[in-house]
Amino acid sequence: MTRYLGHGWFAIARHNPAVLLVARHAGDAKWLSPTVLRVQAFLELPFTVFAYLAVARLLGTGVVRQLTRAPVIVAACVSFTITFSLVEIRLANPWTTDDLVLRALACVVTPAWVIATTRS
Repeated sequence: MTRYLGHGWFAIARHNPAVLLVARHAGDAKWLSPTVLRVQAFLELPFTVFAYLAVARLLGTGVVRQLTRAPVIVAACVSFTITFSLVEIRLANPWTTDDLVLRALACVVTPAWVIATTRS
């Protein structure tokens, strides 16, 4: 992945003591390369769903309550996951299979996450 992004993309901020501690124990920054796609593949769904719900919140708590009911949020997550996966397949790369697995995992985790964080 580093060959596509250019110099400095995975440079470690060594001025931060916490980062320096991790870097000292984790070796060089080559382990960061796969995280560019992995983190994005997993977090794309929750970011999309929570952004959608943030906008829906402007319409009232009743709207959010309806949208976060289990059947509705599960259907939304499955719909978004299918769409994101089709794009992933169309723009295939060496990590596509792994990313599809991560997207499926996010589809399982995100509805529970949304329901747990939006219920009062």
